[in-house]
Amino acid sequence: MQLARQTLRSATISLDKSMGNGKEVEKKLGRPPPPAPAAIPMPATLTVRESLQFKWHPVAPDQPGATLVFRGLRVRMGINSGILSAADSKLNKAAGRMHYTGRSLGYAKAISDAACGGMILLGNDTHERLSMHSLLEHVMTLHLGEHMLCKDAPVMSLHQIIARPLMGRLLLLAPISSIRQHGLGVLDAPAGVVTVAFMSVVNEGALMNWNLNIASEAFALFQEHVCTMLFKHGGYLVESNDGLVLASFAKHSSALRWAVQCMQQMHKIHWPEELMSYEASMATQPMVKDTMTMGPVVQDQATGQTASHANHANLQHRGLRIKVGLDCGKLKGEINCVTGRMAYRGKYMNRASRIASIARPGQVLASADVWNACQPQAMQKKLCASSLGHFNLKGVASPLEIFSVT
Repeated sequence: MQLARQTLRSATISLDKSMGNGKEVEKKLGRPPPPAPAAIPMPATLTVRESLQFKWHPVAPDQPGATLVFRGLRVRMGINSGILSAADSKLNKAAGRMHYTGRSLGYAKAISDAACGGMILLGNDTHERLSMHSLLEHVMTLHLGEHMLCKDAPVMSLHQIIARPLMGRLLLLAPISSIRQHGLGVLDAPAGVVTVAFMSVVNEGALMNWNLNIASEAFALFQEHVCTMLFKHGGYLVESNDGLVLASFAKHSSALRWAVQCMQQMHKIHWPEELMSYEASMATQPMVKDTMTMGPVVQDQATGQTASHANHANLQHRGLRIKVGLDCGKLKGEINCVTGRMAYRGKYMNRASRIASIARPGQVLASADVWNACQPQAMQKKLCASSLGHFNLKGVASPLEIFSVT
C-alpha cells in the first residue's frame, strides 16, 4: 500500500513536531520531498483521525514521494510490564527458559488481542517505563484512550508506538478492539475551532492542608465522576491533576452540557464521611421559609454513609465545590511527543482559564462566543444563561461578555 502526503491550507495538527517541517523530515529520511499538489480546504473543526485524510492519500507505487506503509503479513504486538507476583515467573529447568504466568501475562495477551494488524500497542505501565526522549527521532507515541479489555482486567490507558516513516499507516489502521471504552484517544481529539473548558475544585490547597488523605480520596472520586461524564458528552481529556480538569470539545453545546451536568450531580457522589465534616464540603439546601435546617441525620443502609433526612435531589451543595470557565476559537493542536496526548496553544486557552478564575463556587461561566454558538441547540439541551456583563480579564486585550449558564 503506497501513500503520499498532501499539502494542507490551514494546518492545525502537527504529527511530526520534533522532526521539523516536511522538507527536513524528507531530508532526514534520505529522500527528496514530494511535489506539493493543489491545496485542499480543511473543515473548521475536525478530529486528528479526520485530518489524516487531508494529510495522506493512496497513490500508485511509482508515484514520486510515495511511502510504502504495508506489504506482506500484518503483525500485531501487545506489550505489558511488571511481575505482579513472584509466583508469576519461574525457571523451567528442563527447557532452560523462564516461564511466565499470571495476570501480567494475561494483560499482555489482552493488549495484543485489542491491537489490529500492523500495530504495536503498549499498556500504561510499559509506556511509563520508556525513555521516550531517546526514541523521539525514530518513533511517535499516541495515547489511544482508556479501555476495559476483558472482564477481569482494570481499565487501562493504552498507547500506540509507530515508526515515523510509517505515520501514513494511521489512516488505514482499524480502531482497537475492547469490551468498553472509557475515554477518547488522541486520534479522536478535536482540532481547529475548539471549545475548551477549565474545571477546578474550589480551595484545593486548603483542603489538602486540612487532610491530605481525605483530599486525595475526594479528588479521585471527582476525577472519576467528571471523566465518565466527559466521555458520554464526546469530550477529550487534555489534562487532569487532583482538582483540575482541562477538556476540549468539537461541539459548543456538548461542552456546556457536560459542565452543567457535572455541577448538578456533584452532590450525588458518595464522598468520604470525613469530608462532610469539612466546612466547605458540608451539605446545604436552598432556603425554604427563611430556614436552613437540614432535618435529622440518618444512615444510608445501602452505603453505610450518613446523610440528611432530606432527599439529595434537594441539596444545593454536598461535597467538593467546583467551578468552570469555557471559551472557544481556533487553536493550534500538537501531539505531545512524550505523553502522546493533544496539547493546545492559542489565546482562547488563556481566555478560558481567566474566565474560570472569576467564577464563584458552583458557577459555569462561558464567553459570549460559546453561548452564541450553541443558541440553536440551547433549548433542546435544556440550557439557559444570563449575561453578567463585560469583564476586563488579565492578559485579554478587550473586555469579554460573560454568561452564567445553568
